[in-house]
Amino acid sequence: MNDDSKPKKLLILYILEILKNHTDENHSLDHKDILRLLKTEYGMTADRKSIRNNLDMLINAGFDILYDEVPRVYGADPDSDSEDQDDRTIKKNFRFEREITDSELRLLIDSILFSKNIPGKQRSALIKKLESLSSTYFSARVKHITTVPFTGNKNKELFYNIDVIDEAISAGKQLEFNYLEYHTDQKLHPRITHNGKVRRFSVNPYYIAATNGRYYLICNNTWFSNVTHFRIDRITNIRILEDKAKPMSEVKGLEKGFSLSKHMAEHIYMFSDEAVRVKFRVKKQLLSELFDWFAGDMTFSDETEDELTVSLTVSEQSMELWAIQFAKYVTVLSPQSLVDKVGATLREAAERYEKN
Repeated sequence: MNDDSKPKKLLILYILEILKNHTDENHSLDHKDILRLLKTEYGMTADRKSIRNNLDMLINAGFDILYDEVPRVYGADPDSDSEDQDDRTIKKNFRFEREITDSELRLLIDSILFSKNIPGKQRSALIKKLESLSSTYFSARVKHITTVPFTGNKNKELFYNIDVIDEAISAGKQLEFNYLEYHTDQKLHPRITHNGKVRRFSVNPYYIAATNGRYYLICNNTWFSNVTHFRIDRITNIRILEDKAKPMSEVKGLEKGFSLSKHMAEHIYMFSDEAVRVKFRVKKQLLSELFDWFAGDMTFSDETEDELTVSLTVSEQSMELWAIQFAKYVTVLSPQSLVDKVGATLREAAERYEKN
């Protein structure tokens, strides 16, 4: 398309797009660079005065455009013209300042790449949107990123589910949905009742939480009195009901209010059983893992050169799984019910290995 067919009023928009696409904190453009890119990318010609005036308008309008102001060298500066000879300085090295840095974008992209929730096509689309928030230089740098093949959940309703859940929580309404699970055909199927019918879950929704690379709905099943959790990527056919959600004050464990950080610390694997006080002996070489997994009111005692005793409040089911995972370094001391469960599981596992 030749430049005569392009309204000159678009010039200011093209200049802004050029700055967004071709500049960042490490790359800048001068008037001659903008003139060149106008011609090659938009088929438009302009003079230096028009570029200078439009840049000034963008800056005065509050757009985040940075520049350097340098002393004028009269007769030697290609970015000046005869009408601005009274100015003692000129603006050079224009670059668009972004609200999010490239390192922050990279962190977000990495979190998407290794998410266990987001299906492949949606993951690629999200990454492209994030790349568009920076310059072409950033896009070129992230092209070499290699990700593991996607082996996570293939339910494409994740983002829709989150929107509907948010709406229901804001409106104080109940939700109804099917819940998926894998079968031996390696496909997701709706959970069924004992008589073979597809089961519909009705819940009172309260919070969305992210942990272990997955999103969870924290809620109350309308048929029960306690708190429960559902993987949001396993939810399908969701809809908001007209019934009002049960107040959290009527849910067991939430009578005195709800602290999301406390709840997440006590339910590291998102089991729904009530948290209990647990005491265990741990090797000091596991301390970093301990702080990665747990937070809150941990207390330490009986410290030796190699070990110490830890006391904390956590879901008993979660602690059972964690203690088995790190059985080489952990010995559960109380409660006795947990000691018995972990011991029985480890003995059973040892017997299976001894038979091989």
